[in-house]
Amino acid sequence: MRQSKRVWSTDQVASHHRLDYWVGAVCEAFLEMHVTSSRKEDFRAHLEAARLDLLTLNDVSATAQHVYRRHVDISRSGQNYYYLLYNHGSPWTVHQMGSGGRLLSGDMTLVDSRERYEFNFPDDFSVLSVQAPVSWLENWLPHPEALLGRRIDGQQGWGLSLGTLLRQLSPNAVGALPLPDKLLADQVGALLCLALQPESVAQQRVKPAQDLAAGIGDAIRARCTEPGLVAAAIADDLAISVRTLHRTLAMQGTTFAEMLIAERIVIAQRLLSSPAFKNLSISEIGYRVGLADPSHFTRVYKRVTGQTPKQTRTGS
Repeated sequence: MRQSKRVWSTDQVASHHRLDYWVGAVCEAFLEMHVTSSRKEDFRAHLEAARLDLLTLNDVSATAQHVYRRHVDISRSGQNYYYLLYNHGSPWTVHQMGSGGRLLSGDMTLVDSRERYEFNFPDDFSVLSVQAPVSWLENWLPHPEALLGRRIDGQQGWGLSLGTLLRQLSPNAVGALPLPDKLLADQVGALLCLALQPESVAQQRVKPAQDLAAGIGDAIRARCTEPGLVAAAIADDLAISVRTLHRTLAMQGTTFAEMLIAERIVIAQRLLSSPAFKNLSISEIGYRVGLADPSHFTRVYKRVTGQTPKQTRTGS
């Protein structure tokens, strides 16, 4: 069951206490760090957090501020995480491990709380911070230390795909999404792998990866009509790790979720076009291919095929 959303807001306290309240909220919701702002008089900040499987989604909007984490803060932390930060507001800058840059709206960056970092928000800003356990992130990226603090271009390629997904994953929206939390979290990991490692992916041995990808495709095809099917089930069938499954598909330029949806829609098209199934309702066909929510089935079907299930059935 999805956990309820948590909220911290400076609207709850008097204006002269807001920055102090915010420092406490940041340390409670995230980790030990420092926050300063030149706008103490009109300072405002709002944070909403919700769980998505092993990830925590933190939606932050606030007044201009300077955020930094030092060695003393790191030494006080009992736990550490990676943070994938998605900027959906004004530009700001990030620095970690000798890397840094200016993030425009739609851009992303990855930081590690075990190393010092610094964020400078010169204007009011809005950021989605995805908190990921160290072991989870390192199952997707074998050498993330080389990627910290880099700007991930959200305007093209897999960066655009990753950013598009993150825009949909606000704490407010997660509870209403029809897919399992684990499937959504895996999609974040797969797209992050694609966005951050195009060069290392290209250096892998292509033929074995193609063979394994074909086997993964066959396994997905065999079980695609099962509601709630997740990558771990297919990985178990093939005696491989979930990480290997996702990275293999990433090397082929696709993801588990994309392949699963594609296979389900192929079967749905066949059922909708066959006279033998004319007495089945469209909702029942969606259920049979693993898409139990009728409106979600219609949306996905139209996105993939360019027409509604009803149009396919009637041949219009």
